[in-house]
Amino acid sequence: MYEGKVILVAGGTGAVGEGIVKYLAENGATVLVPTRSEDKALDALGYVDQPYRKNVFYLFGDISDEADAQKMHDVIVDHFEQLDGMVSSLGGWWQGAALTDITKAEWEELMQGLLTAHFVASKTLMPLLRQGSNYTFISGVSAEDAAFSKYSGPVAPAGAAVLMLSELYAVEMAGRFNVNALVLGPVNTRVRPTSYRKDSYVSSKTVGELIGALHFENANPITGERLRVPDVEAAASYLAKWRS
Repeated sequence: MYEGKVILVAGGTGAVGEGIVKYLAENGATVLVPTRSEDKALDALGYVDQPYRKNVFYLFGDISDEADAQKMHDVIVDHFEQLDGMVSSLGGWWQGAALTDITKAEWEELMQGLLTAHFVASKTLMPLLRQGSNYTFISGVSAEDAAFSKYSGPVAPAGAAVLMLSELYAVEMAGRFNVNALVLGPVNTRVRPTSYRKDSYVSSKTVGELIGALHFENANPITGERLRVPDVEAAASYLAKWRS
C-alpha cells in the first residue's frame, strides 16, 4: 500500500514507535529508524513480520547529538535522497518524584530525551522532507492534563513544549510541508502489563495505522493540529475521515 514511500521514525525502537514501524513496514513503506542500541534494534525488528523486515533500516547513533544526527542526515541523502514523511516518537514515561524532589541533573537528563532530542532530530532531518509531505510529533495526554501527570517530573512540561514545538514548525514551514501532533491516551504496547491494558486503549500498531492514513492516504492535508486520540473510538473516527 505504501510502496515507494520512505519515512523516518525517530523513537522507532520504543514501545509506541515499534508499533508504528511494524504497521508501516508491513504495508510496504521503507522505514528508517535512528537508534543507539543494536540490541534494541534487533528486538524491535523481531516484532515486524519476517517478510517485511527488509523494509526497515536502522541508523545507528544518538539522535539527540548534533554530530550523530548530521551523520544520519548524510546517510539518508546518499541512499534515499529525501523523505516522504517523518515521525518523532521520542522519550518515554517516567514517574517517581514530585518536581520539588528531583535533582537538576535528573531534570537535565530527562529533558535531553524528552525534548532536546525532538529539537535536534527535527532541526537536522526535517529539511529532507519532500514538498507537501507530513511530519508528526507523538505526544501523550500528560502534556495537557497535569492531574494525570502527578509525580512524573519533567514529562508533562516537556510534552507541552513538544506540542508547541510542532505548532511553531507548522507556522514556520507553512507551504513546504505539514506538521501535526498526535496526542495519545494510554497505549497497549508489548511492554504494558496485561493487568494495565484495556480494550478501549489503542494499540501501538493502531498508532502506526493512524500515521499511515494521515501521511499517505488523507486527501485533505492538515497542519498545526493537535490530533487527540484518547481511545479506539477516536482512532476509528480519524481513520474513517482520512480515508474517505
